[in-house]
Amino acid sequence: DREGALVAFVPSSAPILPPVAGAWDPNAATSAHRNGLCVQRFDRVGLADRAPIFEERESRMSEAHGFVDRIRRRPGQGAGRNAKRGLAAGVAVWAAKWAVVVAFVFAGCGPLGPIPGGALDGAVGSSIVTDWSFAEGVENAQLETRPDDPHSVNTWWGSVDGNLYVPTSMILGPKDPTGRSWVAHVSEDDRVRIRLGDQVFERRALRLPYGGFEYEKARRAIEVRYDIAVADRDPERTVWVYRLDPR
Repeated sequence: DREGALVAFVPSSAPILPPVAGAWDPNAATSAHRNGLCVQRFDRVGLADRAPIFEERESRMSEAHGFVDRIRRRPGQGAGRNAKRGLAAGVAVWAAKWAVVVAFVFAGCGPLGPIPGGALDGAVGSSIVTDWSFAEGVENAQLETRPDDPHSVNTWWGSVDGNLYVPTSMILGPKDPTGRSWVAHVSEDDRVRIRLGDQVFERRALRLPYGGFEYEKARRAIEVRYDIAVADRDPERTVWVYRLDPR
């Protein structure tokens, strides 16, 4: 659910850790992004109630380790190779193993590359913003939808005349925007939160009329921001653009 520089691949047969319903309690947990990862710290209150949640996550982590271990034990791999190639293979397996584990463990926080996340953390930004130039250095934003069960993705963004816009996939992913989970969420509840840098802004997502004046102006601004020429548009791909208005 994103367009950006970071791309990760998780085998489709790998077990994916689903969000745990009711696990997030703002009075009993706090979260912070440290070194690019979301770390949750639970207070002593309620730990007994969360025991099944921790056990489930440990079980999923074990499955993740086992999945990559099965890849490592493929027949014939390593036979007849010299020590240097064996070491390189071991490093690759180790990196892949921990990439899968990290993705599983932190799936409940913000998005990790193309893997959706949960509630976004960060300082709440102003409800009225007329100039978004302060965020020009932010390549990709994070968009949170479905307030009752937060779902967040990485996304491209752009601004024109003080308005903030986000598009559906412009290059990768389903060519029909209705194939995106976050799009379905917005169609049911237009309340969203978008994170630019370390600030989170509460907004409502309004889909622009396809092909209209504002649509073309906003889409072109986003394309210019990400170095996409009009000639490079895929005629088989439908791109929707949403304006994020103050609530």
